[in-house]
Amino acid sequence: MNLKQCTLVTPSLPNLRRGFTVVELLVCIGIVMTLIGLLIPATQSAREAARGIQCANRLRNIGLGALQHETAHGIYPSDGWGFRWVGDPDRGYGPDQPGGWIYDILVYVDQENLREMGRGKTGSEKRAAFARRFSIAVPIFHCPSRRSAEPYRYGETHFGLVNADVPRFAAKTDYAINAGSVELDGGIGPNSATDPRYRWPNLELMNGISFVRSRVRVADILDGTSHTILAGEKHVPASMYASGKSIGDDQSLLVGDDADIRRYTVIPPVPDIFEERLPGARLVHAFGSAHPGATRFVFCDGSVRKIHFEIEQAAFQKSGRRDDVRMIRGTR
Repeated sequence: MNLKQCTLVTPSLPNLRRGFTVVELLVCIGIVMTLIGLLIPATQSAREAARGIQCANRLRNIGLGALQHETAHGIYPSDGWGFRWVGDPDRGYGPDQPGGWIYDILVYVDQENLREMGRGKTGSEKRAAFARRFSIAVPIFHCPSRRSAEPYRYGETHFGLVNADVPRFAAKTDYAINAGSVELDGGIGPNSATDPRYRWPNLELMNGISFVRSRVRVADILDGTSHTILAGEKHVPASMYASGKSIGDDQSLLVGDDADIRRYTVIPPVPDIFEERLPGARLVHAFGSAHPGATRFVFCDGSVRKIHFEIEQAAFQKSGRRDDVRMIRGTR
């Protein structure tokens, strides 16, 4: 046999593929992008649901703190003297306490050390202690869908503070007490604890739970505690979360009565994407939230519920009154 005449025969493999075509690659990329597009909203929705649960738990703890205050002192926490005053541990609870409702419930939400800062001190030493406390953030008073618990710029320095040095930063709150369905400015407060010239505002029309020097008892809630709002998320324009420029968010959580810590049910809750004003009503006095579709509230019985932005105005107003016996709609 002549080896030179031998030919090596290699079997043909017509179906052997060595890679993807451009068309196939583009199809795969399209499928992956579609799956990612479906996954991202689902992930965001899951995260917001988790943040909503955390927000509800914080409101529930705030409500329990207020209920413990009512059990211990016979009244819901009062709201202090005005935004120029901060809480004073040497002045007890109730109308004689210049600090607002948040300051009053600190001991009932595991923040007794914060409430006691400055106790027994006098003069400049006490003012300095109060200024340090002014900027200490408390996580329970922050909604995780809005912002983190940290000090933010202190936006109001024009009036100053009566009983504390003026700090550079202020701890904020995303929750406010229900002052009722009647907008009534409680004033900036007296110039001193014994100011004989200061005239406290007439508060007979105030029908909420906490306001300037209030003494609201459970027996005063004629609607029943399960039908009356205690506190809820406050509206803050999304563009002003950190700036301290919103006049409803320029103070500390430990000041006395002010739009920073109390709101009214004059208008339904509004989303944070709304800016500072609406025709006929100032949003600085409104409840609202960063959550989609609804705002969370804790009621006077300690239950937490969502109220939708679309709730009827009249129904929402009644939910803020302690003396209206009609149940509200638009909750779940």
